[in-house]
Amino acid sequence: MTDLEFFFKYEKDISGKTTFSNLNLLRRDIYTCFNINPNDLKSTIGSSALWPGTMAILAGIDLLAKFYLGNDDYNNSKQAFKNYTYEFIEQEYVEELYQLRNALLHSFGLYSTYRKKVYKFVLTEDPSFFIKNNSSNDRCIVSIKTLHHKFEESICDFYNRYKDLDSYDKFDELFKKYGKTEIGNSLY
Repeated sequence: MTDLEFFFKYEKDISGKTTFSNLNLLRRDIYTCFNINPNDLKSTIGSSALWPGTMAILAGIDLLAKFYLGNDDYNNSKQAFKNYTYEFIEQEYVEELYQLRNALLHSFGLYSTYRKKVYKFVLTEDPSFFIKNNSSNDRCIVSIKTLHHKFEESICDFYNRYKDLDSYDKFDELFKKYGKTEIGNSLY
């Protein structure tokens, strides 16, 4: 298996392993937070942690954005997130998703401002829509189930684009930093 395949592959059975794809670990934790058994992706586990699950999705977009940009320079993180979101998640709601990222990951809250625009986020599990904006009260309602679905689709789309490239010179460099992790058996 190539490093590229290793990084993108979702592994349900991780028993006995000590080397993991960072993306795989992140996805497994997201499923767990969303009350989905990461070992079969069908059964439930009996509890959820939706807030950290949503944070993990946004961190996952950050991770993939580094690879998409081919650069992990801190000064490029905002544009990398926005570029990845535009290309693979949703073109219409790039700013809303970036502000949700900032609100959750930097303030552990659901409030953000950007250029005098206020974002008051409401998270819902309703999968019938993605994002609804209400400019009269600055509310932005985000379906975290739809966000999760779009994140998973983006991984497949991004991998399919990557694997078609004959060589992607930045992947190896970024993979060494962000591609895999060694964890003892006792944690997973």
